[in-house]
Amino acid sequence: MMPHMIRNPSWPPSSNRLHPPGCTPASLMEAPEPLGTVEPFQPATNSHPGPVFECGEGVFQSVNAGKYNSFENNYLPLTSMSCSCPAESLSRSDLGGIAVSSSNQLTNSSVRSMPPSSPGCTPASPMEALSPLGTVEPFLPATSSHPGPVSECGVRVFQPVNAGKYHSIKNNTLPSTLSASSHDSSGDSTYNAIWMYYQNVRGLRTRIDELLLATSDCRFDVIILTETGLNNSITSQQLFGSGFNVYRCDRSPANSDKSRFGGVLIAIAQRYASRVVHTVCGRGLEQICVSSTIKGRKVLICGIYIPPDKSQNVSIINDHLSSMNELCEKCSPGDAVLVCGDYNQPHMRWCLADNSIQCSVSLLPVASSTLLDGMDYLCLVQRNVIRNQLDRTLDLVFCSPDCEAVVNCSLDPLLPVDSHHPPLELSIPACLVRDDGTERPPENRPLNFRKLDFVALLEYLQTVDWTAVTNCYDVDDMAESFCTVLNNWLVSNVPRTRPPVSPAWSTPYLRKLRRARNACQRKLRHQRTPISIRNFQRASNAYRFKNASLYKSYVLRIQMGLRRNPRGFWRFVNSKRKSHGIPANVYLNEVHAVSAKESCQLFAKHFSSIFATDPASTLDIVNATRDVPVDVVDIGVFNINPEMVKLAAKKLKRSFVPGPDGLPAVVICRCICSLAQPLCDIFNRSLQQAKFPRIWKQSFMIPVFKRGDRHDVTNYRGITSLSAASKLFETIMRGILLEATKSYISNDQHGFMPNR
Repeated sequence: MMPHMIRNPSWPPSSNRLHPPGCTPASLMEAPEPLGTVEPFQPATNSHPGPVFECGEGVFQSVNAGKYNSFENNYLPLTSMSCSCPAESLSRSDLGGIAVSSSNQLTNSSVRSMPPSSPGCTPASPMEALSPLGTVEPFLPATSSHPGPVSECGVRVFQPVNAGKYHSIKNNTLPSTLSASSHDSSGDSTYNAIWMYYQNVRGLRTRIDELLLATSDCRFDVIILTETGLNNSITSQQLFGSGFNVYRCDRSPANSDKSRFGGVLIAIAQRYASRVVHTVCGRGLEQICVSSTIKGRKVLICGIYIPPDKSQNVSIINDHLSSMNELCEKCSPGDAVLVCGDYNQPHMRWCLADNSIQCSVSLLPVASSTLLDGMDYLCLVQRNVIRNQLDRTLDLVFCSPDCEAVVNCSLDPLLPVDSHHPPLELSIPACLVRDDGTERPPENRPLNFRKLDFVALLEYLQTVDWTAVTNCYDVDDMAESFCTVLNNWLVSNVPRTRPPVSPAWSTPYLRKLRRARNACQRKLRHQRTPISIRNFQRASNAYRFKNASLYKSYVLRIQMGLRRNPRGFWRFVNSKRKSHGIPANVYLNEVHAVSAKESCQLFAKHFSSIFATDPASTLDIVNATRDVPVDVVDIGVFNINPEMVKLAAKKLKRSFVPGPDGLPAVVICRCICSLAQPLCDIFNRSLQQAKFPRIWKQSFMIPVFKRGDRHDVTNYRGITSLSAASKLFETIMRGILLEATKSYISNDQHGFMPNR
């Protein structure tokens, strides 16, 4: 057996330490692991049931390594062997819960010491050697609750309790200690927690469509993938579509001497603002750091991949720890730090002891010891105890103490699972909690003017008395009163737009399957039971099969419709190789936006700096109008009649998009007979007062990307969207001015002149 020895501290290099090296801080554990011995790992030669562990409400039976070493074959045959233990010997307060992870290894959140004479009880340490065959007590009838036959479901093995003391379905199985029920007990668990997904995918080049389908409607806020094997020829749009902001660190000569495999990827949901956090010491590593504010909580996430040939390189470990030190220095109180990746440290053995997760092996290589001491110095706690089929934990999850991260083995992996790297689901509490709905954001979806009932609108306009509008003296009041009369009716009678159908190949039946899968997932996250696991896997498989079938048919229709609809074909191609829209994490002069409101403020600041706001001097005006003929048009005596308004309305493009005044052009064009007179009065009053209506001076500024970095605000130009009434007024005045000045314009002038 391997002796339990104290490691020599190797990180940080300085002698200034917060606490003894190799020990978890006092706030995270009650006392360091006592000295003792640890049994070495001995793989079994054949598959047989392991020892039975009973804790009052349920019995779980682990499976030793052997024949059933894959996720699909992780099941036990039905057996009549069982044991009984008096229910009075243990209570729920004694044991928080025991569960079997997908790696066939026992995990326990709060194992207390138990009487050694009690049959079927948990060993004093999860790392003790497994009991040999024949130690399971035969079935003995009992008046209280006793275990029943072993049953399997998915990647876990459970043993329900027969009718007795705990006779309800809810208590028939002890919930997993790694479930998120402690965070989800009130409200919607999907909203109250930040859900993350991690997996070592062992290459994505041949799984592009598979990942796209898996993420087309996934409910994860963050996705972390390692060993992606990507390069510049594969865009992030091909992998995630437009629903995620993707940050990649592909393998390159700057971080590796190899060209294949490797690489890290972090995808943040599009609805959350995020940005890359650059660290000086991490430039030569295959890692990426991202900062994001998700559900009211700021989270700093780091994904890292250390290949096996560099896992024992102390300089690589030191560079990683130094970069994590830089990351932690940028944190504020309440921020969550999460470091997740494939460290390839097979010598570390993690187990649950003294209500905390500890490394049970102390005689470690220098690199492994340095990693533990460094994370211990930074107060980052390792949370993953899920092991692979070789009884090792290669993927580690370090997080800050107040992060309260919960790690589970994923029952619905996004991609095929590698036996050495079980996929993980992580959850941390969010700061926003959904209540009875009093604080939900108001309905702000735009009006769907394509479904406007124009017959009802015309009937309403015939009953409107425009006297209140024409009696206003100021033209600003007239224009605002005119828009208010129309907007009040439109808001009450025009339906709101529905969210766009996503994905594009979705059907009502697929959406029905998706709702059923999401409902099963919520129940699973609330309480992990055999029934909830079975229902979720069944619903997820049905949704995935139908989703893949519809996507295949959708791509085939796009290909076959190239001649008939080439625009749709190239729209599909561009969606794969180009990114559309404005990223959520834009910046201007090293000032980063963390919300949509701050992004708008950065664009407003940039566009306002471009326009010249200084008033022109009198000399500049005289020089500009020196060659302009005098007394050509007298605006003050000119009069606009309703026929001119109707004629100009025919030249407007009938758009369904409303302007800043809330009126789309299609409303004015199709109702121009009823609106010509009030519009005519407003236009004439504007000419008489030499004042343009204030409400029609407003415009929507739309940023359009030019070139370079899409996150830089200076790489955008702005185009304005005006109100339809202001365009109508402009069309009328252009015709008047052109008719009055065309005799003064040279015949060589071709720009902005009709029929030239």
